[in-house]
Amino acid sequence: MKIILFSLLFMFSKNIYASNICEDVPKLEKISYIPPVSMKVIGTGRLQFHASTFKECAIQGLFIIPNDSVIGYSTSLDDKWTEVMYVHPKTHKDSSGWVDSSRLKITGTIAPKR
Repeated sequence: MKIILFSLLFMFSKNIYASNICEDVPKLEKISYIPPVSMKVIGTGRLQFHASTFKECAIQGLFIIPNDSVIGYSTSLDDKWTEVMYVHPKTHKDSSGWVDSSRLKITGTIAPKR
C-alpha cells in the first residue's frame, strides 16, 4: 500500500514540476539575435517544438523536418535551445517555440535592405 501511495505521489509531483517549468517562459534568460537569423533544419527526423527549454515542455504535434527554414530570434544561455518561428509555405500559418540548437544551421541574417 505504501509503495502505491509513494508512486502516485511521485507521479503527481513530477506533473506539477513539469507544468511549472513550462509556464515560466517569460523568466527564461536568453540571448537575442539582432538582427534575427535565417536557419535550416539539419539532421534526420522530426525536430520537436517546445514551450520552454525543457524536454518536458514538448508541444504535442508541432514539429519541423530536415531542410525546413525557420527564423531564429534567440538562444538559451547554454546554446542548447533556439527560439524560432516557422511559417508553413502553403498555409502561411506560423508556429513559434524552442527547438534543439544542434539541429539548426544558420544560413544568413534577416534585415532590411539598405
